[in-house]
Formats: sequence, structure tokens, C-alpha cells
Amino acid sequence: MPTNRHGKTTGVYLAGFNASPFFNSYESARTVDTHETTPFESNDKTYSVGLNDGTASLSGFYDVAAAGLGGDELLDALYNQGADFPMSVFLDGGVVVGRAARMAQVNQTSYAVSAAVGDMITTKADLTVDGGIRYGKCLNAKAPITGTVTGAPADFGLPGGLGDFLDTANGFAHIHPIANTRNTATDVKIQQSADTSVWVDHATFSVPAGSTAAVAIPTTGANLRYVRALITPVAGTGSATIIVAFARA
Repeated sequence: MPTNRHGKTTGVYLAGFNASPFFNSYESARTVDTHETTPFESNDKTYSVGLNDGTASLSGFYDVAAAGLGGDELLDALYNQGADFPMSVFLDGGVVVGRAARMAQVNQTSYAVSAAVGDMITTKADLTVDGGIRYGKCLNAKAPITGTVTGAPADFGLPGGLGDFLDTANGFAHIHPIANTRNTATDVKIQQSADTSVWVDHATFSVPAGSTAAVAIPTTGANLRYVRALITPVAGTGSATIIVAFARA
């Protein structure tokens, strides 16, 4: 039987912040170009598949903060930076290790604010996908980290089958440090295993002390069935909250 999910648990992470409190609607679409190849003396059209593409949009509520940055300032900053940033959207019951996510590098191409005298002020952000939308899985949720965390394995299935989950090689990880008071770096490793017994490093990134800059880390080499995150703070003080997701590509 199908497993249905309620939209209230959706988690939206843009660059280095949790955008979930500012939105109540998410839409994304994957498309592929098709080019007609029908020759003369044909009764039926034929097509050749071209390039993949993707779009995404978010809508919700206007938010400002008396001190620091509110949702409006954060979203405006993303629009103004004019560069790609990682987006991870957790639709499969929220930010839970092993659950599915939509992952993409995106550009925020528009940010609109709408006010009406008889309603709440609303916002809408349109995103252009750079390199395609992938189906990944959550490797680390949003609990503050003060010591080494060995994530539970996410099962991607046996490589070599159909679908993004089953690509035999290469992939990428999104690392979203949404809060960070560490005075030293925090190392994040993406590890893989064929049987959950022997684990090999697939990619490593060091989150700098105090940084909340999100990154997309490409991985190369053969993919194995199980993937986990191993997060190790370097000796020091403070905590870091780091969302990690991984997709095969």
C-alpha cells in the first residue's frame, strides 16, 4: 500500500538557514526537452529526448525581526547574492534520517511580497534549478552537536537498478549548518557500506568555526547500498546544528 505523508512535517532548508517557518507551500517540477524527429512518409510523430530541467517555488508569509535577520531579510539576501545555493526539501515525514528529500542547486530568480488590507502579507520565491533536481535522503537531522555523531544508515537499495537512488557511481551531499557556536571546526564525512559492517569514506568537508555557510559537496567513485554521516567536532566548545542530505547523481 502507498505510504502517504502530511504536508505539515515538510522541512525546507535554503543555503544556511531553516526556511520552514516562513513558507506553507512548496512546488517543484522536473522536465525534459523533447525534439521532434518525424521524417516524411510517417503517420506518427517520433521524438528524441534532450536536456533535463527543473523548477521550484515557495510561498508563505512575510517575516521581519526587530533584531537580527528575519525571513524577509534572509530571502532578500539570497536573491541579491546572485549565485547558486543548496536547497534541500524534506517531504517524507520531515527531517528524519533515512527519509527522502528533494535536493538541488538553485538560483532565486524572483522574490515577491504581496499585501492586502484584509489579509496577511505573503511572499513568493521562484527558484531556477542549476543541474537538475535529485532524490536524496536525510543523513543527519537538526539536533545540536557537541560530540561525535555516527548517523544511522540510509538504505539506497542495490546499485544498478532504475531511478536516481540506484545510480552506480557519483553523487553529492548538501551540508546546511543552520546554527553554529563552535570555536573550532566540525568535520563531516559521508561514508558508504555494502553491508553496514565495513564503512569507507566517500567525501569529507570541514565546517569552519562559527560558520553557517551551506555547501554542496560532489562525490566520485562507486556507490554502495548504505550511506551515513559521521560528524566529529574538533576539540573545543560550543555546538553546531548541521542538516546533511545525500543524493546519487
